[in-house]
Amino acid sequence: MPAKKPDTMTEPMPRDHVVYLDEPIKFGDKSVTEFVIREPTTGMVERAFAYSDGTFQGSVKYYCSLIQDVSGLSKAIVSLIPFSKYREAVKHLDIFMDFGQQTGENSDTI
Repeated sequence: MPAKKPDTMTEPMPRDHVVYLDEPIKFGDKSVTEFVIREPTTGMVERAFAYSDGTFQGSVKYYCSLIQDVSGLSKAIVSLIPFSKYREAVKHLDIFMDFGQQTGENSDTI
């Protein structure tokens, strides 16, 4: 059973999430075995939206930009993250992107 998503209005959201890699990512003299996904700032989200064009590729670029910003990893290292670990990071970032809107109607939670 998937973990229950916190009610962001009444329950505190987890601010950090550690993603553990099954195999280290080696790039030059750097080796990464884990990285921390932190809550993005509004500016980080705004910059990432420059990549959001409604396509799958745009979505991947959007999240890669956010992962790079919140983790401090370089673009080159982020591009080497296994896709399953990318999805784990995206799942945590999505906690902060959920404004509670369930339909096409206006939401009053933001």
